Amino acid sequence: MIKDMETAWAQVSETSSALDFMDWLERTVPLKDPAEGSKLAAEEALDSLDGFLLTVLVEQEMMTDQPIESNDLEQYLIDVWRKTYAHYVMNQVEHWEKVFATRGQAVQEKIYPHVDTRRRLYRTSVAPRYGKRILDGYPVIKEHLVTGTNYPDWTIEERTLYIIETVKLISNLGKFKVPDIQGKGKDAPAWDEILTWWLNPTGSRRSPDKNKVADWVKFVKTQYEYKFNWGLGTVLALILDDVNEEVLQETSIDDWPKTGLPWIVFWLKELINWGTLDPVAALLLAHGVEYTRSAAEMKARDYYSTCTDISGDEILNPTRIKEWADQFIEKRFSVSSDYHAKEISVSLSRDFTKASISEWRVVPITSGDSILWIDPAGYELATSKVPDKWGTNMESTYDFVLKVKSSTVKLSRFL
Repeated sequence: MIKDMETAWAQVSETSSALDFMDWLERTVPLKDPAEGSKLAAEEALDSLDGFLLTVLVEQEMMTDQPIESNDLEQYLIDVWRKTYAHYVMNQVEHWEKVFATRGQAVQEKIYPHVDTRRRLYRTSVAPRYGKRILDGYPVIKEHLVTGTNYPDWTIEERTLYIIETVKLISNLGKFKVPDIQGKGKDAPAWDEILTWWLNPTGSRRSPDKNKVADWVKFVKTQYEYKFNWGLGTVLALILDDVNEEVLQETSIDDWPKTGLPWIVFWLKELINWGTLDPVAALLLAHGVEYTRSAAEMKARDYYSTCTDISGDEILNPTRIKEWADQFIEKRFSVSSDYHAKEISVSLSRDFTKASISEWRVVPITSGDSILWIDPAGYELATSKVPDKWGTNMESTYDFVLKVKSSTVKLSRFL
């Protein structure tokens, strides 16, 4: 990275002077002014280096509870550099050591001279150019998040709009930008259409064709489960930082009310991960109590029936929900853990005489007193009777391998 940075700088400055390069390192604030081409490449690389240097500086400050003294700063940075992989694989070791130390000193003393600024940028977990936008924008996001207090009483449409607006606001921070559409063409689905389908497939006005389902799911995984959840985590880290008065400390669920945020915000990542608008359903899915969203949402109604004397936001208190769900979670593990058989005799459903593979990973599908053993693609490979003490959710506790030669399914418990 730093080698590419120097190359891009040389193209812009039209010089290879080491002194000029060190001067640039000492005074440049990345992306302060519009840049393009090689200048943009050089400043983006410098900004990425700054992100690493901020981590190095801030974590040392947190351990010692004070900034590194100017007299000690250069040697500290040199010591850090000499422990990096780059130090061992790059030529011109002394040159790159000086580059690292020079920029590190500039970051602390000139570019980001205030301890609080460095720590806040560090807390964003992104390069400083994005961190600055997050620091400017997260208060607006918090104002929106606070409006979710009555989420349990909202309609499906209101819940969906709340989440869509949250994604939109975090997307505006830059680093977590979600593309406007998936794919190309005038009929390409918009990002909010995909999100609506993911959260409420039966109520969505637009659904993917069969040959497009994989593309929509990939969009969900990359743009929402990864990018949005990362952005949401960054915003929540800053809000918790405010609550803790900028002191980095371990937080627990008991600290959540101090944020001033409703409980639904606590659940947003899980709603995205499991594709549901119902936090209780998300928890049931996460613990393997149910395996389809519709079944989980149906069972969640039993929980809400116990909440007639509880205020709206408190209904979604994770501690309360978990206490209710434990009756199913404990039952699931107690039933499945009672099963001690290592193999199950099966009847093969296919002719494997020409197959080069003798062992196949399979999944049990229980139907009445029988089990259909299917491969991950959904093809039936064998059948068997349901053994004694067979749990209702064995597939969440065991791995199953069909052994063709012995006509058995071998069970091995998850670690």
